[in-house]
Amino acid sequence: MSPVSADRDPCLVPLVRRKESRLPWLPEEDHLIREMVQRLGLRRWCKMAVHLPTRTAKQIRERWHNQLDPNITRAPWSHEVCPMATHCASFQWARSYATETEARLTALRQ
Repeated sequence: MSPVSADRDPCLVPLVRRKESRLPWLPEEDHLIREMVQRLGLRRWCKMAVHLPTRTAKQIRERWHNQLDPNITRAPWSHEVCPMATHCASFQWARSYATETEARLTALRQ
C-alpha cells in the first residue's frame, strides 16, 4: 500500500493552510456547513473541507458539534438537570470540595 499524498486526500491538504484557518467564522460558512451536513451526513468532514478551503475537516466537525448542531441545549443549567450546578456556582463549592476530599483521604488511610 502506497502512502497517501496530500494532493489526493482532502484531509491532509488543510495542514498547509493552517495560517489562513485562524479567521473568525462567517455566517456564510455556517450556512454552508448546515447544508452539507444535511446532504452528506455527519461522517464526511473531509469532503466538506474541500468546499471550505480555509477550514480543516476537524474545524468543521468541531464547529458543528459545538456550535451549529440544532440538538445543542442552550438553556442555562437548572437544578433539576444537575443538582451540583447551583451548588458549584457559589463560592461554597471550594469548602465542600475540601471537606469531601479530606473525608476520602481519611477513609483511604484507615
